[in-house]
Amino acid sequence: MIQMQDSQWKLYVDGSSTENSSEAGIICVSPDGVKLSCAVHFRFKATNNQAEYEALLTSLRLAKEVSARHLVVYSDSQLVVSQVNSEFQAKGEKMASYLEKVKEVLNQFDTVTVTQIPRAENKNADALAHLVTGLEERLLKIVPIEVLESPTIDKPEQVGTIIVHPC
Repeated sequence: MIQMQDSQWKLYVDGSSTENSSEAGIICVSPDGVKLSCAVHFRFKATNNQAEYEALLTSLRLAKEVSARHLVVYSDSQLVVSQVNSEFQAKGEKMASYLEKVKEVLNQFDTVTVTQIPRAENKNADALAHLVTGLEERLLKIVPIEVLESPTIDKPEQVGTIIVHPC
């Protein structure tokens, strides 16, 4: 496990889904300004909102790995942010399961603030979300890619595969 100074971490998350693929981009910024970037490819079909939740859950797993205790999460998804902040209700069984899983994981941290930001302020996470589809081929050699075989809500403790391409 990576040990980092226990202070406020910033997590920028974005999920994306098209007819052909679903992925997510995550940027974690340490209290000292060190950035950890991760792109996630889903080997299952996800809606855009499900991809947004998967991005959030992946960022929270990464935050746990670096022993973060205080988080500020930034997402451009009004729906997900509003559901997590109890401003909107989750509709449908899958969305309710995602919301329940997120709240369960959030309880493992000391403080968490989830904030909606404009897409323009989340462009780096968005670029990572599109990385796997080949839009930024040159970055595939330097950014870890996590592969999720199935939705996080389907298994109690899902571990993704991280593929690191040699530089």
